[in-house]
Amino acid sequence: MVRLIQNITKPVAALLLLALLPTERAEAQSAEEVRLLFTEAEMHFLYEEYDQATTFYSALLSISEEDNGNILYKLGYCYLNIPAQRSMVIPILERASAMADPNADPESFRETNAPLDVWFALGTAYRINNELEKAIDAYQKFLRLSEEAGHDINVDFVNHQIASCRNAQRLKDSPAEIYRRNLGPEINQQGDAVKINPVVSFDGNSMVFTGRRGLDYAIFYTIKERGEWQPPVDITHQLGGHTDCIATSLNADGTELYLYKDDDFEGNIYVSKLSGGSWSEISKLNRNINTRYFESHAAISCDGQRLYFASNRPGGYGGLDIYVSERGRGDRWGRAVNLGPTINTPYNETSPFVIRNDSILFFASEGHTTMGGYDIFMSRKVNDDWRTPENPGYPLNTTDDDDFFQPKADATGGYISSYTAGYMARELYEITFGEMTDTEFRIMGLFSLADTTVRYTADNYSIQLVDNVSGDTLDIAFPNEFTGIYTLYTGPGDYQLIYKGRGYFPVMLDTTITAFNPETIIRIDITLQPDPDFVDEPPVEFPEPVVLFERIDLSAIPQVAAIDSAILRTDITIGDLDDPDIDDDDILYYTVQVMALYNPVDVSYFRHIDDIVVVYNEKDRFYRYTTGVFETREEAASHRTRLIEMGYPDEIFIKKVLRE
Repeated sequence: MVRLIQNITKPVAALLLLALLPTERAEAQSAEEVRLLFTEAEMHFLYEEYDQATTFYSALLSISEEDNGNILYKLGYCYLNIPAQRSMVIPILERASAMADPNADPESFRETNAPLDVWFALGTAYRINNELEKAIDAYQKFLRLSEEAGHDINVDFVNHQIASCRNAQRLKDSPAEIYRRNLGPEINQQGDAVKINPVVSFDGNSMVFTGRRGLDYAIFYTIKERGEWQPPVDITHQLGGHTDCIATSLNADGTELYLYKDDDFEGNIYVSKLSGGSWSEISKLNRNINTRYFESHAAISCDGQRLYFASNRPGGYGGLDIYVSERGRGDRWGRAVNLGPTINTPYNETSPFVIRNDSILFFASEGHTTMGGYDIFMSRKVNDDWRTPENPGYPLNTTDDDDFFQPKADATGGYISSYTAGYMARELYEITFGEMTDTEFRIMGLFSLADTTVRYTADNYSIQLVDNVSGDTLDIAFPNEFTGIYTLYTGPGDYQLIYKGRGYFPVMLDTTITAFNPETIIRIDITLQPDPDFVDEPPVEFPEPVVLFERIDLSAIPQVAAIDSAILRTDITIGDLDDPDIDDDDILYYTVQVMALYNPVDVSYFRHIDDIVVVYNEKDRFYRYTTGVFETREEAASHRTRLIEMGYPDEIFIKKVLRE
């Protein structure tokens, strides 16, 4: 009978339960009948089968003559874990809280009072429904009543919930500029009401997501053609027909899929490979990844050499922690290393993802500065160390659980699953973070040497800022001769910093700056190591240009709403002079780049130049302000020298111009 009830809708199940019992009220029911119903409800409650549990708790309430605080509490707790029911949970828990008793035994079918835990559940219900002041009051009442009753509770956890409510108030008052776009009917109208875990390859051309059908899951695969996602294909049977798998990540080109498999509540990570147009049956990763404990999620790095995953194995900082493993030959993964207490907290961390160069980690956490439940956080890696995680804010995060965010490879946005009207379905959305032109960021730090074998002057050392998308050198900075401090200004983007010094090994460091980054100053300190084979020969001396005019301060150039279309070019691109990937046959001409900015600026500010051409690149969103058309680099170099003589700074570059 229980199996039959589980496979029908809740209203019908409730009617069937009532039909099986005598029509008299609770006082006429035998204690044994009530106990059996209660035991069945508690079994589903224990296994977190909340939909099924509500059927039996509702039946128990309907045969009770008076309110039963314990059953109301259990029913409300179930509804808290069923998103479609969360809007109706507050009245139920408010009724239950009126019958709270510190001596209540919630595991007894004879109990009619609610345990004090009802106040914690009510606080959570208020928080999820954005009644934050009421949530704080309920949490505080739970603390006070529990202390008066001498109950042993996790005070730190309750205080963390109160702090989350205050974080939510602050973040909701200053929402981030985040845009959502539904992925459309080809993806979202596939018969499955619930679609979760959209995972996208680093090249952006492949996507896998999970559809839920009752208690079973199905895996769907789609590719992007001509900028549009194609109708998804159900690949569950290709993967082995398992209905307890959830997609967790794709590799760079979409040929390697990682999945979580329930395995009777054990939780393990598997992989499947795409070959010849078909996916292989899933295979379980080795014991450095999968243990007898719980592994919930795994994400591969862009180069395929590191696997970031969540596990509650011993030796962590509490609950689920995030680990990383290095790849050996094939699918042999090395010893897992905990990412440490900067990332992991006494609470749960899961759903890790890294962007293209591993410089930013996105993950979900119940700790840190959450708004309540799980929130998405990001941490920046600097010199192999993860920095304090930042909350991207509301509305990416809410007072409910936000536990999965697949970032794009360049961190300009990502993909989520979100509830639709009435919380009855979940659909897939693309997220974009703000406008790329809004904020200017400063990269600065201390440039130092491991020794002082070479005289420390700005001429000997430099920091080069390269755009990883275009390969273009955007700026060059020189450390202060006395302090070693350097500074670069730029907008959001995916960059490589190249630190060079005569007689020292260069250091190349990838970093990504996102538009929503709350800090406008990115601090990166670097130390160069000496090259023992270096022979100190005097550098070739070039005559310094004689500056004949007043210095021009390009940092003071005013912005404008748009660039005059007469001087704006979008059909050509700019390349570095020393880019080895550019063939001579591809070069249209040489030019001098005066500036590269995210913003359109007033070109009349460029004194002594009457031939400015502005080249705009749709991929990296830079406006490049150029002057001159030259057949040779020598002619362009001569023009650059004249501009410096007329007051322009040394940081203007000779560039190759290519056809788009």
